[in-house]
Amino acid sequence: MKPKASKALPVLFLSLGSLGAAALAGQTPRREPAVVELPGSTRAMALGHAYQLGGRDPDALFYNPALVERARGISLGLHVLGDVSLAATLAASTEWLGGGVAVGVRAMEYETFIGEPGAGVPLRFVSGTRHDGLDAFLREGNVGVSELVATAAYGRRLLGVRVGLAGKLIDQRGGAERDRGFALDFGVSRDVGRATVGLAVQDLGPALELGGEGRLPTRVTLGAGGYGKPVGPLDLGLAAAITRRADGEVIPGGGVEVGYWPVTGRTFVARVGVRRVPEGEALPVTFGGSFWGDRLVLDYAFQAVDGAEGVHRVTLGWR
Repeated sequence: MKPKASKALPVLFLSLGSLGAAALAGQTPRREPAVVELPGSTRAMALGHAYQLGGRDPDALFYNPALVERARGISLGLHVLGDVSLAATLAASTEWLGGGVAVGVRAMEYETFIGEPGAGVPLRFVSGTRHDGLDAFLREGNVGVSELVATAAYGRRLLGVRVGLAGKLIDQRGGAERDRGFALDFGVSRDVGRATVGLAVQDLGPALELGGEGRLPTRVTLGAGGYGKPVGPLDLGLAAAITRRADGEVIPGGGVEVGYWPVTGRTFVARVGVRRVPEGEALPVTFGGSFWGDRLVLDYAFQAVDGAEGVHRVTLGWR
């Protein structure tokens, strides 16, 4: 029987922002949890997946815990992926103990059809980090899969440098199978003129073993960004990041954002970005925009995929 995959899979894994090509191999294939790389920021997705380090949004804890020191507010981000899958993020942050604290959740649910067990189904995950295969619980037929990461982070200033630490609880479920694990993120950042630079090491922790031996996709990201440079009646922002994955792949990305405020407290922002796509069919260009109304934030981002539906992401926030 010819192996098949659900049509929702290309869209689902594009929404994860950075996933690579993979294949099912043997009875206990390996796969790191995809949810740890679920995009946590609509603004970042529109900027070539480079987080705007000069911002103060609570979803900073998903990128660099050092930025939590000045992050404030609450945000809810949603991906609606066809009629069989859903991905969401929720983050909140506030001042605490001389610094900042933030909590957040990233979750995803989807169904997949694999075909015959061990048949070697090639799945084209798109736009980034390589996966070694699929968990053993993904057998023949439709299987419901859910993954969740709960994160808590604290950041503060020490000797003029922001430092931060985040802890993560990871949960994977598929059919009757379940596994849990934990991971840590470390980050530092500093303001340099109008820009903020930062370094983050993410997903340090033991492997999950659901369906066989797995690993966490540990990665190191160096980024820089800033917003608010006046250019005539406009405000200009830039963001850039370069990530080194555990497999040695280096992925750069970045973008530009332009804001216009016809009335004080009402700002419209347009964004465009580009990111290297080492595997898959995702196109490298991303774009989106925002409306900032006093403390209300509404963000939108889009990335196209060749030969399939693109991914839309929306965030509603309050800061």
